Amino acid sequence: MSDWKAELQSILQNPTHKPGKEEYTPIFHMAEVRSFYDSVVRPAFVMLQAEMQRHGREVAVEVGEASASLEVKKDGQAEMWYGVKVKTCQMGGCALPLYEERDSRTGRRKIIMGSFKAGDHEASFRALKQEEIIQDFLSRYTSEMARHG
Repeated sequence: MSDWKAELQSILQNPTHKPGKEEYTPIFHMAEVRSFYDSVVRPAFVMLQAEMQRHGREVAVEVGEASASLEVKKDGQAEMWYGVKVKTCQMGGCALPLYEERDSRTGRRKIIMGSFKAGDHEASFRALKQEEIIQDFLSRYTSEMARHG
């Protein structure tokens, strides 16, 4: 039997250390992340907003320091919420799409974290293009419309 008391003591003395994990320091700075939101995500969301408004949708875009989001409504009813967030990953900093799914039976909503893929790894936010964000949004929007069509 392992010495679980010693393991517990180690955890309690160093709560941020995860046994078996290497110590990791993020290899990106918040200034890079803000620049990514301002130069890549915001323009992609603004292009989507303009085009969707031409088709009768109400679209709200919010870009902050930690994430960006786009909410689409039709006739005052929410159709879709979509966001992009940067998190620490194997490649340093990865951009992840976030989207909302609604249960058609209960109406309950939940936020799902997806992935922009670069081969078999999550995509670095530094390499992500506006077009990739737009394509991911369109794919998820199409799926959401089909589910509630």
